[in-house]
Amino acid sequence: MRLRRRRGTSSASLLGLTSLLCVALWGSDGFSQPSMNRADVVIVDRSQTRKDNEILTKIQQASVLLYSPYRSSTDMQQGLDLINEAIALAPERANTYFLAADLVLTSIGDYDTARSLMSDFLELAEPDDYNLPSAHEFIGELELSEARDHKPHVDEKALESSEGHFLAAYQFYVDRQDRRGMASIEARLCTVAGLRGDLVAALRYIKAAVEHNHPYLFGALIDESMLLVRVGRAKEAIELLESMGKEVLAFAQAIEAQHAFLIALSNAYRAAGEYEVAHYYVDLAEGYILGRDPVVFGIYGTPSAVLLAETYSLKGSIYFEQGKYDETEQLYRKAMDLETGKPVRMNNLAWVLVVTANGQDSRLEEAKRLAETAVEAEPSPAFLDTLAEIYLRYERYDEAKALLEDALDLEPDSEYLASQLAKIESAQAGYVAPSGSVTRVQKWEPPLEGL
Repeated sequence: MRLRRRRGTSSASLLGLTSLLCVALWGSDGFSQPSMNRADVVIVDRSQTRKDNEILTKIQQASVLLYSPYRSSTDMQQGLDLINEAIALAPERANTYFLAADLVLTSIGDYDTARSLMSDFLELAEPDDYNLPSAHEFIGELELSEARDHKPHVDEKALESSEGHFLAAYQFYVDRQDRRGMASIEARLCTVAGLRGDLVAALRYIKAAVEHNHPYLFGALIDESMLLVRVGRAKEAIELLESMGKEVLAFAQAIEAQHAFLIALSNAYRAAGEYEVAHYYVDLAEGYILGRDPVVFGIYGTPSAVLLAETYSLKGSIYFEQGKYDETEQLYRKAMDLETGKPVRMNNLAWVLVVTANGQDSRLEEAKRLAETAVEAEPSPAFLDTLAEIYLRYERYDEAKALLEDALDLEPDSEYLASQLAKIESAQAGYVAPSGSVTRVQKWEPPLEGL
């Protein structure tokens, strides 16, 4: 069982949500009339059968155990047992699975069990069940998360499954002329298209979501701007953010949303070589976080620490591209201190240490330690390349070549990695001595974030 507790959700609010779902899912005629209507709350009929009451009671008891902040492993098992008992009482009733899936995901973060339960709901539900689009969205989100989290590349099978569920939900919303539902799916389909590298489709979905005026499109807008930057279309990313971003931002007043927008805008200007503007926006992003948590040392291990680390990383990368390596190193160290053990933070610091080593064994040794740790945790092409460059400095040619060959297996079309491998082979053959400095720019490339 894979457990991942959702961040930032209070047990009390989740319990209240579950209680509301219990009422909404079983309408006045019991389980046979699901009514997940956003506009109405259906009061449970007191005349419902003893079995219905027993099922509802078990689900409520499970929610108390699973949402408890003091939950033990025994409590968790008892909660899951109660869910199984509720299902066993009426295994043909679809909505028990629907509620159980939501409960399992939001309380203990068990993705696999939640997906299985919601799949059972889809098999049992009637064609006109009001909860069908929500169920498809639910599984689509889980598959999208799995597609994203697959390292070092996107899981295409999970991405295809995610798209299928989103499209199924979308058709329901189109049939109902539910503009809010349509916009939410359009935003998610934008992310799917972005992960595939289909810029035309991604932009089409963004524009459709903007027309439907829904805040869910904000995350898709950020994702798309990052994708444009990655493929060398920074000017288009700036235009997208400047034209649509500020309008969309009106829907998203949270500090995290404001920060994400400023980071995306700064990154786009960085990629376009407009460093003064990039610094302006990243400084604003830093101010948003420090304004909320003015004592930096008080935010370690919190969501604010993650945002601040991201800010320092981008700020350091802007300085790196300006050739200001001392400032870069200071900021990369601050980012790594805030997110100790995160591979990308270690890799970035390792690279700037390589660039500035100038034969200093102590700096190379620190870079090697950081890069080896990063590669062990996540053998992505960028991390393998950093470690290969370090091994080249130590004249460990065979190991450096093996790393780059692994990187090329992951990115076979990369001209840069092919040139790095050729450089090492030349150095090993004695034609080219490894240089004391390198010219590659370690660009800041954040992962596509979820919606």
